[in-house]
Amino acid sequence: NGQDEYVNEFFVKGYTKPSKEVNNSEVTSATESHNGEDSSTEIKRKNLKLNKHYTEKEVQKEIDDQIRNPKLLEPLEFKPNSIDPKSYLINIKSLNKTIRVLLVRHGLSDANIDKSLLTTQPDHAIPLSDTGIRQAHECGRYIKQYIEQQNKSLRDQWKAMCPRALSPATMKTPLVATPSFVSSDFIWNDFGEQEDDFESLNESPKVKVRVWTSPYRRARQTAAAIMHQCGDLIHDQKEHVLLGEQQFGLFEGMSLDEIRSTYPKEMCFFEKCIKGGGRFWARPPLGESRFDVAARVHQTFNTFIHDAKKDKIHDIIIVSHGVTIRAFIMMWLKLTPEWFENEYNPNNCSVRILKGPSNKGYAFEGYPDRE
Repeated sequence: NGQDEYVNEFFVKGYTKPSKEVNNSEVTSATESHNGEDSSTEIKRKNLKLNKHYTEKEVQKEIDDQIRNPKLLEPLEFKPNSIDPKSYLINIKSLNKTIRVLLVRHGLSDANIDKSLLTTQPDHAIPLSDTGIRQAHECGRYIKQYIEQQNKSLRDQWKAMCPRALSPATMKTPLVATPSFVSSDFIWNDFGEQEDDFESLNESPKVKVRVWTSPYRRARQTAAAIMHQCGDLIHDQKEHVLLGEQQFGLFEGMSLDEIRSTYPKEMCFFEKCIKGGGRFWARPPLGESRFDVAARVHQTFNTFIHDAKKDKIHDIIIVSHGVTIRAFIMMWLKLTPEWFENEYNPNNCSVRILKGPSNKGYAFEGYPDRE
């Protein structure tokens, strides 16, 4: 009817509200009775707001927002005999619908062995020791095996769901709509948009891995060793300044005795804050509290997730520091400060895995802070 024609025109051209008042209930009933339209059009109709002026860009944004909303989407059910062959692509891509994070602490550094080095060198410039370099390469060999196992798992699932007769030549029916797969922290929303995806359906899917590292020298060296061992199994490497170690301000690089003798008033106040509020909240003068570290680490999440979504990254390896890794786990899994205080710093070159909202624990125990 005329009401339906108006709604169609509204979404196609981005028209603004007409002068004639329209009853929202009539729009809803007209939409529900229109059985010949696909689900995406129905979503558009049900979320139409007639009390607002729309531009074409605003209309498209609202449609996109609704398509991304997991509450409006039915879970994809795999039925080889009832779906178009091209839809196999959707199922294959969904095998890695949840982002996986591998948290790696740097290898043994020279300052782990001799803390007096911190009095002559800035913390960010401290390198790995010879032992730390060997640890980093051993960690890289483990991660290589881990990625290869993930690739094998994907290949096995691919073979189980994809018939031998399937080939790009048989796939002539386009996808009706782009589906979304949603975890608590990560959204895939662009499957099937690239034409070359369909040309590679005969190839086994592979895990796409990105390394993020702290800008500290010891973390860079550890990441370089991992990249060397893994070779082309890793897509690329990036750096984020917010992954650095906790800053101790005036107390940086000093022993407790040195701090008490050099800054007695400041140390007295710091200890008072620890006693009154807890170590997590106490901030060294001109430095960071553990709360501060958690707050800045949380700022990296959008970057990691956005970049992974844009580049279709499955796994992220983060090479960082003890306190920073604990803060990352706490914020990613929405844990408490009490959890943080009860958790020990990870060993050097240990590998801890988070998959979506789940803590999978240590996959590689690493090495203690000693030779």
